[in-house]
Amino acid sequence: MWNRGAYLVQGLGHCGSCHTPRGVGFQEKALDESGSAYLSGAPIDNWFAANLTGAPNAGLGRWSEPDVAQFLKRGANRHATAFGSMVSVVNHSTQALTDGDVTAIARYLKSLPAAGEAPAALYRYMPDATQALLGRPANDPGAKVYNAYCLHCHGADGRGYAPLLAPLAGNPNVLAANPSSLINVTLNGSDVLVIDGVPSAYPMPAFSNVLNDRQIADALTFVRAGWNNGAPAVQASDVAKSRKATAASR
Repeated sequence: MWNRGAYLVQGLGHCGSCHTPRGVGFQEKALDESGSAYLSGAPIDNWFAANLTGAPNAGLGRWSEPDVAQFLKRGANRHATAFGSMVSVVNHSTQALTDGDVTAIARYLKSLPAAGEAPAALYRYMPDATQALLGRPANDPGAKVYNAYCLHCHGADGRGYAPLLAPLAGNPNVLAANPSSLINVTLNGSDVLVIDGVPSAYPMPAFSNVLNDRQIADALTFVRAGWNNGAPAVQASDVAKSRKATAASR
């Protein structure tokens, strides 16, 4: 089963094309598990393709094999929801894989040692400090934006309503050092997952015409610090850069 998963990930699935960092010659820095950079996450088209190694916070370390299989088949699970080009991958490819194929892929991915993440304590959900910041009236600028625009889908507890609405507490995409995906999906929203012909009911909406760069940076900084996520702050300059780079796609 491991060999079958390795064949699908390295060959037909070519997962490394997005998820493996590239060098100065645009070459993938590793082509299989023998290289430490393999599938450790990489920037691509103003997104950050997620870390698929066993990294405990920004990777798949806290995912089970069934979690991985569910994500490939449905585009969402209790940890995260697909966005960016991964929506197209799920819509047009992975949802059609056999159960044997997704199980083999999950077995292989779960065998990869942690990489691409600085040593850190394993994420543990701690809501109290964040709940206090969200108290009305909220004084924290990020909490104010979250209360107005984010809370109704993602919840005061940050746990969302998985798999329909993505959790933010402990979400690997939130915990990643690179915030590109969070900025992009907040600015531009997400394409609709269509599973077995049924579109998802609650795709992420775009806020580029609703919130300015500072408001988005404040909200994402709040989310990345909230519920013990402990990820670095987002700068308004990073939001402005992404807004300019993705303007043509809107």
